[in-house]
Amino acid sequence: MSAAAKPNTAGVPHSTKPGDASSAAAAPVVVPKWVRAPLQTISLRLAPGEVLQPVLYELAKQAGGRAYCIVTCVGSVRDISIRTANSITVLQLTEPHEITSLVGTFNAKSGHLHVTVSDRFGRCVGGHLMSGGTAFTTIELVIGEIAGVAFDRCPCALSGYDELAPTKVDGASGAGVTTGGGSAAAKDTKSSGGDSTAPLSAAASGAVDGMTAAQVIAHYKLDGHEEGGFYKRIYSSEFSLSKELPSSYGGVSRLAASAIFYMLTAGQVSKFHILKADEGWQFLLGEPITIVELDPTTKQLVSTVMGRDLLHGQKLFYAVKAGRWFGAYANSGTRYGLVSCTLTPEWHFEDFAFAKRSELIRDYPSVDRALIERLTDAEAHSADSAAAAKK
Repeated sequence: MSAAAKPNTAGVPHSTKPGDASSAAAAPVVVPKWVRAPLQTISLRLAPGEVLQPVLYELAKQAGGRAYCIVTCVGSVRDISIRTANSITVLQLTEPHEITSLVGTFNAKSGHLHVTVSDRFGRCVGGHLMSGGTAFTTIELVIGEIAGVAFDRCPCALSGYDELAPTKVDGASGAGVTTGGGSAAAKDTKSSGGDSTAPLSAAASGAVDGMTAAQVIAHYKLDGHEEGGFYKRIYSSEFSLSKELPSSYGGVSRLAASAIFYMLTAGQVSKFHILKADEGWQFLLGEPITIVELDPTTKQLVSTVMGRDLLHGQKLFYAVKAGRWFGAYANSGTRYGLVSCTLTPEWHFEDFAFAKRSELIRDYPSVDRALIERLTDAEAHSADSAAAAKK
């Protein structure tokens, strides 16, 4: 697994205090959209061997609400996976740890939970709760159920992740639910896959390597890609293959190789898909993007960061093995990343399939469900729907 990219802090101002001269001329503070609603609590205890996340999701399903939060938690866990801050590093903790903090929001389908645990020497580690969290002696929880509110998650062009979008449930005005705030400048932008004229997010507008994402798209005449991002075929071999191809190609001849330019901009993803041949990725321009693969043997997530920071584990070239579900996303802070993708033999749309979300969640239980949901559609594409993505 590659090390995480260093955070991009270029242009981040120094913090200021109210009344400082540097803050006096700052733009007015805009409060994001918010929802106020009554809170009622649910108390429960997990016995040894019960697993935290599945219990929370099942509780939300049985209780019938649509918005929940962690009020307080105390107990001990083992076999827990924690992703550290601004990183792809996932810590696998098998020994018993005390829970010193658990916070977050969730509903019956997904959640965003952060946890801090301490070992027998009192050393603490914390971060994003990926999976696991098996009760060791006990886990005592007080859960908040927020009446009249739904916790949805929508793509955020600034962070590159699906983020919390609290909304008032229809007909909930009688429950004391009120809303406020909001700014047009704060709207999120979804991926523009399949449409080369789709507007880029504000986070993708800055220049990298002397060019903006829009300039690179125009220069190479990139089109929107069905799986997300932008692409253009740039190479096809003059030689054909037929007899040497595996039976999975159905006896149809292929050119020996093909290559495309492929770009992801801020907030965009390449959805989980599978290919019949190895695909070589070569980093060309811009800022880091991450390839994520689902290992069919270990059932674990494999992450590779494409970029120029070789001393911190980023790669200029990486080959994704055939027969693996994989996708990609623009890293947090990345305005755009341009790669080339090469396939041998050449790519045809019948060699390509999108993943079904439900099957990935079932077959890869240790992989963060939120990541799977981010890189899949609610319903799978058919092979015919990928015909426009001519690699």
